[in-house]
Amino acid sequence: MTIALDVRNLDKVFRAGGLFAKKSAVHAVNDVSLSVREGTTMGLIGESGSGKSTTARMVCRLLTPDSGQILWHGKDIVKLSRKDAAQVTRDIQIVFQDPGSSLNPRWRVGSLVAEGILTHGLGDAAQRRARVAELLEMCGLPGSAAEKFPHEFSGGQRQRIAIARALAVAPKLLILDEPVSALDVSIQAQILTLLQDLQRELGMTYLMVSHDLAVVEQFCDDVCVMRNGQVVEQGDATSVLTSPTAEYTQELINAHPEPDPRRSRLRVENGR
Repeated sequence: MTIALDVRNLDKVFRAGGLFAKKSAVHAVNDVSLSVREGTTMGLIGESGSGKSTTARMVCRLLTPDSGQILWHGKDIVKLSRKDAAQVTRDIQIVFQDPGSSLNPRWRVGSLVAEGILTHGLGDAAQRRARVAELLEMCGLPGSAAEKFPHEFSGGQRQRIAIARALAVAPKLLILDEPVSALDVSIQAQILTLLQDLQRELGMTYLMVSHDLAVVEQFCDDVCVMRNGQVVEQGDATSVLTSPTAEYTQELINAHPEPDPRRSRLRVENGR
């Protein structure tokens, strides 16, 4: 299977301290390498501060690595010109943990979903309206939602809006940064089912950041385990989560509660 995303020896150091304060450095990501197969889902797991979200943000160019390569279909996106980077921005989109904070409350939903379309100059006004309606319907919302504001929707509905916005420019890779952790378990199942359906329909590749092993087991094909900014283990999800080779992975599994039975049913229903 084709490798869509190939991260090689990625490093990121955050430095803090002012003029009169002692400067300190945190090595948030240290020599991280991972590969994501086209059309599959890679889960990035680990405790808070493990570097998984920092890694994901570098992949979608929200952060710039200090060193290393991020190869998107063989092209190093770290070194792209501004012109070439515009296409990568279309190809790689992100869905954040909290849709309430990622959606501008002053904008109507239609404008939020169409933002990327406008930014990249895609289509005229009529085509944009049609695309917005199509995306909302694809994500399980009525076309009339375009005229409302984010606060008029539930948390699960707002996450559907955020997903629709991310899909607006027809990306090939979605970064899912804890996309369901702020939602109730029953709503989580609905959003995960939506994402699985979209992946099958559109042939999407996903990179999911999560601390929830039940979600990862249900949703991911492969897993990369991170600790203190480094990769400690990676492989197919079933092997890593049932027969881990790293002591830290086993500690994560032992510390995690039993999965919710509703998630187990969803996993069976979706054939995973």
